Amino acid sequence: MDNAVYYTFSTIAQTLAGAIALLAAFGLYRFRILSTALETHAKDIREQYSEEVDLVLTNSYIVKGDFHKFLDYLTKHPIDVTGSDEMDASKRRGDPFLLWPL
Repeated sequence: MDNAVYYTFSTIAQTLAGAIALLAAFGLYRFRILSTALETHAKDIREQYSEEVDLVLTNSYIVKGDFHKFLDYLTKHPIDVTGSDEMDASKRRGDPFLLWPL
């Protein structure tokens, strides 16, 4: 009877250890995929900037892998997606047709 209990608990421990190792392998694989995707998206965002200072700083954050500073910099220096040649909202107030996006 003692041998049966010993082998049962031994088998349960080995099964749990194998399951934990398999879960860790899947987790590490997923982290690698997420890391690659994060770097790819950061490079895509960096390409939207045109000024040299922005490119140098954002590139240094990406190379270092410091995505928190990269996000802080992007928050403080947003990309101008409207362009400089479009009318601002204060000039559109008089004509209701100019309120629609161009």
